[in-house]
Amino acid sequence: MEWQAAPVFASPVFKLKINGAAAARDVFRTKLQESAGDDVRDAQGALSHYHSRTNVFEQVPELAALGEALTKAGNFVYHELMNFKHSGPLRMTNAWINLCEIGGIQPMHNHVNCLLCGTFYLHADAKTKLVFEHPQFAPSAHTELYDKPDEGPNAHGLKFHQRTAQFGVEAGDCLFWPSNLRHGYSANQTPGRLSLSFNMMPDTLNVDYRLRPES
Repeated sequence: MEWQAAPVFASPVFKLKINGAAAARDVFRTKLQESAGDDVRDAQGALSHYHSRTNVFEQVPELAALGEALTKAGNFVYHELMNFKHSGPLRMTNAWINLCEIGGIQPMHNHVNCLLCGTFYLHADAKTKLVFEHPQFAPSAHTELYDKPDEGPNAHGLKFHQRTAQFGVEAGDCLFWPSNLRHGYSANQTPGRLSLSFNMMPDTLNVDYRLRPES
């Protein structure tokens, strides 16, 4: 029989190359790692977050230029690639550094306090992965029915049935994605996996709503 399939309404994940990974890694190791104090939070065993309740770019002046570069890249993704033209410039609502050792996990989650998420990789290797979950199969408070598809290869070359998609990254890569997309990883195999994550919101949203002025 004849058939066609169209990949409509895909969830985009963007990868951009950004300069500054090595310099930011050095700042973390020589200044931030030992002096963060109360701004270090153990998340899941071998995973720790630094400055997750604030904005690391505001707390560490040496990272300010990197923050500006990532903000510029985020605005390009949001306004030019995702085509949100009616809202104001994006700014970072918070930013933090993640250090994960062998065996660490980041459970699947999404971010409800922003519209665009990003992660910039400071140290990564061939085993560094980030996994995204298909929105259709994400947990929900609603009672929609869904079936559990076979995750094996599709004889027709289609991938709509796959519950997750996995991205490999290297130092200097920055991933951007819509904030409602669940993401995470398990059993990290990269020693000293180091990344810088951030959340972004438009200054004005659909012309009607405005963030509070920065203090």
